[in-house]
Amino acid sequence: MTTKRMPPFRLMSASLKLCKWLGLWHEVNLSSPCWQTVFIMCSILFWFILPGCLYITRGEKTLRDLLKSILEVFAMSVIVSRLMVHMFNRKKLQACFVDLREAISTFENYPHENVQRILRHLLKSADYLVKIYVSIVFIQASVYGVVPAVLTTYQYCTSDEIIRLPSAVMDADYILFDHTTSYWIWMLVTIVSLIVEYLMLGSVSAQECLFWNLLHHTSCLFKMVCLEIARLDQYTDPNQFRERLACIVPIHEVCFKCARCLENVLNPLLALWYCTCIVQTCYLLFAISMIDDIVVIASMMFVLQYTVFLIFSFSMLGAELMEESARVSEAVYNTHWYMRKATESRLLLFIMMRTNRPVGIRAAKFFFVNRSTFADAMKTAFSYFTIMQRFYGEK
Repeated sequence: MTTKRMPPFRLMSASLKLCKWLGLWHEVNLSSPCWQTVFIMCSILFWFILPGCLYITRGEKTLRDLLKSILEVFAMSVIVSRLMVHMFNRKKLQACFVDLREAISTFENYPHENVQRILRHLLKSADYLVKIYVSIVFIQASVYGVVPAVLTTYQYCTSDEIIRLPSAVMDADYILFDHTTSYWIWMLVTIVSLIVEYLMLGSVSAQECLFWNLLHHTSCLFKMVCLEIARLDQYTDPNQFRERLACIVPIHEVCFKCARCLENVLNPLLALWYCTCIVQTCYLLFAISMIDDIVVIASMMFVLQYTVFLIFSFSMLGAELMEESARVSEAVYNTHWYMRKATESRLLLFIMMRTNRPVGIRAAKFFFVNRSTFADAMKTAFSYFTIMQRFYGEK
């Protein structure tokens, strides 16, 4: 007689679906990149970055005119680097997801209300995060790309004079043609640029939601382990105690395994994001002090607030991961571990010793990412801006 196997816990369904559409997730061929990711990277490189670099280097333009284009090329290069890191680490991330899903599935039929409350929270928050965040990013992208195109089209259709066509989405020089000489060429380039922009932002949004969900689910798994350790004293039967402890120890190991995997994948990305946030904050403040074009400043602010929010979110999740893992040690300490058998006490003390080591995500293995490091990054950016402004004023 065969027993019917229960399906695993439904974990991050909306996030995985979005990643599959954009080539960031695939169950087969884990060692080879998906064609969607390669296509998006090539589109950004050849449609945005290279024409943007040519716009910066060709012709005689002042620094004031190039401030926006330099920031855009820098931001696009960071996005391509992020997709490359994800492409090389996709196998690790999917293995981390499988371990996390199997560990959380063991709690699905638990009768305890606080555990079920965490599971319901995970189901709702994972889907809401993707839907709300992606919608906000696409609305902001429309303000950055669609709104200027609509205003230019309206001005072209209603004005009797010849208007000067702006660059399509971002400043670029396509060499083979000048897309600002004809309205129809400009419109075609704008449409293609908007498609590439939405593909690019969809990819990075899917990547961010995946990382956020994996970190938050790992923290919640630590929290459920902590709750189960706190209940160990309720088991007066030694057999029940040993069975429950035998289930907790491997789940706690999965928590550490997933945290280490996410830390290894996010190491270079967090270092890149922190450096990018400092550079872009300092650069934008410097640009605002030089130019008075509200449209240009607003477009640059869109890039900056996106980067600042990114490292802020990872700082909060890194702090949550550190706090929840540390609570496991407190839960073990508060149990009557000293009244148990030697083998059982050793297992509990082993859990305590393991949780005494800091668990979190680090930027290039230099520092753990938390709230204080986010504040330090903002202070560093403002300090560099003050130095740049003073140096430029002396010039």
